[in-house]
Amino acid sequence: MNDSLKYNREVRKGRKSLKDILTAGSAEEEPDHINKDDVKERVRLHLQREKRHSAKSRIFSVTLLGAIIIGAIGTYFVFKNAPERFPKPENSYFITRYHKKKNKEQLRVDYYDYARKAAETRYKKGKKHQNSISYYPSGQQFRSALYYYDSLIIDMYFFKNGDTIKNFPKVPFDKVYHIEIPQSDSMKIAFDYLDGKIIYDSYTEKKL
Repeated sequence: MNDSLKYNREVRKGRKSLKDILTAGSAEEEPDHINKDDVKERVRLHLQREKRHSAKSRIFSVTLLGAIIIGAIGTYFVFKNAPERFPKPENSYFITRYHKKKNKEQLRVDYYDYARKAAETRYKKGKKHQNSISYYPSGQQFRSALYYYDSLIIDMYFFKNGDTIKNFPKVPFDKVYHIEIPQSDSMKIAFDYLDGKIIYDSYTEKKL
């Protein structure tokens, strides 16, 4: 009996605890050839690569955002400076040019040819607004009108010598009319008329 107890104590002394086994296993798994300085260098290089990649990502994001902002600003100014829509000009009778002004204002200039003006009309938001002046082919003022957003407020017509034409015929502006007006007891003027303007080569002065 005593021999049996002695044997069991010796067996227990020879056994290893779980902590001893795990510690021993970890020590056995760790290679002897690992260089800690080499590991630190690899970690440092890895962190540097991550830092460079992060910096490149930020630069790309900032560049992309800047491009979007510049594109949006460019688009805004392109649309802001785009020509306004106007009624189709009477190209068969006049050469028409539009000149953009400030505050959504435009100036429409109709020419008899590439030098002589037939009329100047101010527009705002695509509508006749404020002054409109028409000329004889020889350059004298023929008509002066005042508009308020396409609504005619008042207009006056003049002979070449500056005298006011009284009782000028009231006709629509969108059609061509032949007008004859006595200027004196011995003479009358005649011309084709469209939208407040004299049509080129139609003006004549005749004796009564």
